[in-house]
Amino acid sequence: MQRQKTLRHVIGCGGVGLHSGARIGLTLRPGAEGSGIRFRRVDRPGSEPIPAHLDRMMEAPLGTSLGQRPGTSVRMVERLMAALVACEITNALVEISGPELPAMDGSALPFVRLIECAGTVEQDLPVPRLEVLRPVSVAQGDAFVRLEPADGLEIVIEHGRGAVRPPFRFAFSPEATKRELAAARTAAEPAEGARFADEPARREALHALGDIALIPARLEARYVHRGAGPGLRRTLLCRLLADPAAWRLSEPVEPVTTVSASAARSRFAPAFLS
Repeated sequence: MQRQKTLRHVIGCGGVGLHSGARIGLTLRPGAEGSGIRFRRVDRPGSEPIPAHLDRMMEAPLGTSLGQRPGTSVRMVERLMAALVACEITNALVEISGPELPAMDGSALPFVRLIECAGTVEQDLPVPRLEVLRPVSVAQGDAFVRLEPADGLEIVIEHGRGAVRPPFRFAFSPEATKRELAAARTAAEPAEGARFADEPARREALHALGDIALIPARLEARYVHRGAGPGLRRTLLCRLLADPAAWRLSEPVEPVTTVSASAARSRFAPAFLS
């Protein structure tokens, strides 16, 4: 049984936003069990924390953005979300002093190291498990994303149509994420070159993992992707949650209980799907 976790200590860092060019401070704070991941803009006094939920995901040309409607938004959250997944953090308050997360080195690795420095604490509540029961897919031109039933979480990144290279396959575990995905960069390649021969595919897998984390449950499915961005992923995840026959939510308590589709829908599906 996997239990929820939070940070042991408050920790922070600073950096420059990739798009705004602004100097941005980032502080990670422990969160109460069941509170989830939340973002707060400390440069906007009085603004409410933004839950890292699928229903707060906003259309954006680059990266994943979360926001209140109307009101405050936070951009470029996918790398930190993936780092939180890699470190098994389910509850935390993320405070930032600008409109986007600091770019750091363009990867999730600095965030992983920051979390590891803070340490983690196991909490009492279990982590819910969302199991995909039948395929769900979305396509737009040559791009597509699909979820299929599987044991655990597998991410498959297919190359462009007609490519002869085999797809990149990643079987999720916290340690594998730190080892195989966290260092893949999203920014322009620096002078020293790529960190992996297949870095673009690993970067796409990292982004997908960060967006999947916007469902507040451990997803068990095979995620297959070709040329898709955050908007198409959002559509896919919304389509999944809109079909109660396509998934089952379980809470691994003793004895194991399965939450009804209606109860799970009210707790985990975005408000605009209800």
